[in-house]
Amino acid sequence: MRYVVSLLLVLSGVTAILADLQRWLPACAGGFDAPECVGMQSDWYDVAPPGESWIPIGTAAPLMGAGYALMALAVIGLFRTVVPAWRAWGVGTLCAVPFAVLAATTFASAAAGHTVELAGTTASLHLLAYAWPVALGLLLAGTLASSGLRAGYIVAAAGLLVLASPLVLYVTAALVTGYVSHDTSPWTQAIGGVFTLLAGVALLLAGVRSAPSDDIPVRRPSTHGPLTPWSTIS
Repeated sequence: MRYVVSLLLVLSGVTAILADLQRWLPACAGGFDAPECVGMQSDWYDVAPPGESWIPIGTAAPLMGAGYALMALAVIGLFRTVVPAWRAWGVGTLCAVPFAVLAATTFASAAAGHTVELAGTTASLHLLAYAWPVALGLLLAGTLASSGLRAGYIVAAAGLLVLASPLVLYVTAALVTGYVSHDTSPWTQAIGGVFTLLAGVALLLAGVRSAPSDDIPVRRPSTHGPLTPWSTIS
């Protein structure tokens, strides 16, 4: 299960990077303040998910929709991978719903060529902005309490996923690029994709701690019998 979830996270990150490449290259090749790049920073080109006045660019929307779908599948198994309890399946499924809704909205918009906001889209964005980081915090608590995985790698994976969450990402992307835009900072979704990809790698490296041995060393009785004063004389 851990290998599958790790692979899904890596693929989700890669699709987000590929989607963002179409927006920022070659427009920002000459710098973030270049007229072409400034124009692409308009929220009209946002595809996570498409906004009200969305302008499609190539296959960015289908790729981003695929990224959300892969993330939804990863999240279903993420909690069960880290916390060895059956209730973790239910928690993972609930957390995956917002990603699935955004995937459906993005795919529907891509197919129509204009924004299609399905029921629950706005609520899903709010859940991913505020509730998703809290859920990741609870995942860490469960890890430290009961998981057989290496806690340090799980902390790294959860932290990277927090950095890739919608609200935090718009801050961290500006910090990574050193550039603040009035609308969308360049490479925002690509940076989130890198965080997601690295989270998958961290989960893969978490491994399983070797269980402590149940063998208790047994002191073997001496074959020479108890020492006597005479036995010390050579």
